[in-house]
Amino acid sequence: MLERMPYIFFYVADLARARKFYEEMLGLPVAETDSSSVKYDCGAVLLALNVISAPTATDRHVSLMFKVDDIKQKRRQLESFGVATADLDGYAIDGACTFTDLDGHRLGVYEPADPGASDSASSNVLTATEVSLSVPDLAAAHAHYEQKLGLAAVGHGHDPERDVRRFRIGDILLSVRAGSTRPDQSAPRSASYVFHVDDCERESLLLRDRGVEVAAARASVIGVTARFLDPGGNDFFLYEPSREALSWPSGPIYRRIVEKQGAA
Repeated sequence: MLERMPYIFFYVADLARARKFYEEMLGLPVAETDSSSVKYDCGAVLLALNVISAPTATDRHVSLMFKVDDIKQKRRQLESFGVATADLDGYAIDGACTFTDLDGHRLGVYEPADPGASDSASSNVLTATEVSLSVPDLAAAHAHYEQKLGLAAVGHGHDPERDVRRFRIGDILLSVRAGSTRPDQSAPRSASYVFHVDDCERESLLLRDRGVEVAAARASVIGVTARFLDPGGNDFFLYEPSREALSWPSGPIYRRIVEKQGAA
């Protein structure tokens, strides 16, 4: 079963420029870095930036939502760096805002309506809570996520009148929304989403039996991976980490996320 999503990858054209945005403007803590990537600890998920040539910009939907302790303070901070923000309704009493990074990924921040929902009362650290994807056919996507991937719908997941379906993966909410997606499947990706599995080969076979077109598993120094797409062309991987990868600086964070999501 796919119960854990420890990684989200954003693809960027210039790593140094992207790091300035995510570290200086957003204040995300670095978990690990090398010459072509950097990983950030976002609480419920590791956000990894990887260099890719001319990544395709995301659509109008917010692709990653963070909670903060003080939305007004965070918004002032973002705008002091020259980041243009816009109001986003429906997340909290004190509101929420959305903005884009330098490669076109849309992000959002909100303050929980319940003050007790915050884990860091004074630090105003960004904690990832929701991933949003767009698909042209919401019914087909719902069937894919619920019946083929085995994710449990929450909220309005079964309401045919809504333009969004939501699924819970540990502490991350996966929202699938009606909208456009990249028309050219061969175009450079803008993002990928990673499910943890204990046995990549076994999980690949199970998904193929349910009608998911999973590519052949590939082994490398990081572990074993297998790629598949959802009905909207959004990019996913199954990931069985290697012992070596778990020994790297991001390893303890990865273990923490996987263990916490598994318990949830």
